[in-house]
Amino acid sequence: MKENSIHIENNSYMSDRKSSGICLWLDNYNDIFSDFDPRPYSKRNLSDDFILEARKRTKENNQSSYELKLLIPKKLRDIELEKIIQKRINKYFECNHLLTKKSIKKITFEGLYFNVLGVCIISLAFLLKRFDEVNLIGYFICLLEPLSWFLFWEGLATLVFDRREKKPSLRFYKKMKKCKIYFGSY
Repeated sequence: MKENSIHIENNSYMSDRKSSGICLWLDNYNDIFSDFDPRPYSKRNLSDDFILEARKRTKENNQSSYELKLLIPKKLRDIELEKIIQKRINKYFECNHLLTKKSIKKITFEGLYFNVLGVCIISLAFLLKRFDEVNLIGYFICLLEPLSWFLFWEGLATLVFDRREKKPSLRFYKKMKKCKIYFGSY
């Protein structure tokens, strides 16, 4: 396996104080993409190393907008290929932002669904207990009460903890889908 070829450069090339720069040195264009994906650059998946490095760099400073500068050896630069790569990177982050947003909506819906279902079941158990004078359905009520509490608390856990786990990814993809991508030489 090849050695990680992503290098970090100082952000001193940035002139705008409202944006923050992520500058990465690359040995070639393939460093941006997954080694296991043979498709053309316009369709390839981004490398996990590339995404991880971008994620680490966006955590370092809390700016609202970013610029991504990718430095390639001067003799390897291809302007037309860089345009394709820029579009692919933008599309990747846009698509993942949308998928993460949908995932959070699904988690929210599931959590609310569990909560409502839990409240409905406990209400049903309460009504059955209240109107069951002969106590014929007591065993059924014994099953409904724990089920309702489980659904209610599982719904709350989903709403609070599962959503919280997805929020950093949503913030990252939101920042990166807005970032401006530049290529440079070294």
